[in-house]
Amino acid sequence: MSFFLELLQVSLGAREELSQEPTNVEWQQIFNEAQRQAVTGVLVNGLEKLPDHQRLPKELLLQWIGLVQINVTAYELHCRRAQELTSLFLESVFKSCILRRVGLA
Repeated sequence: MSFFLELLQVSLGAREELSQEPTNVEWQQIFNEAQRQAVTGVLVNGLEKLPDHQRLPKELLLQWIGLVQINVTAYELHCRRAQELTSLFLESVFKSCILRRVGLA
């Protein structure tokens, strides 16, 4: 099983640790896959749960946390903008509906 899937299981509470300690290259592959699948925020949960001997390199951890923070900030901005836009339409007597993620807020 890939380390990516194992870390996802750790994040979801289905596993307590990885089967073995990933190398720096493998950690970078996990990070790249997390970005590709848009689950960096979910996997941060798993990173926090891992035992000390399985922690990723500090430089990559900081990069990972930075990316998650950027995503959270962007998501909050999108939510505010979606609410503003919906209010503008409502004031103009247009009915509107946002059907995806941000609009559900």
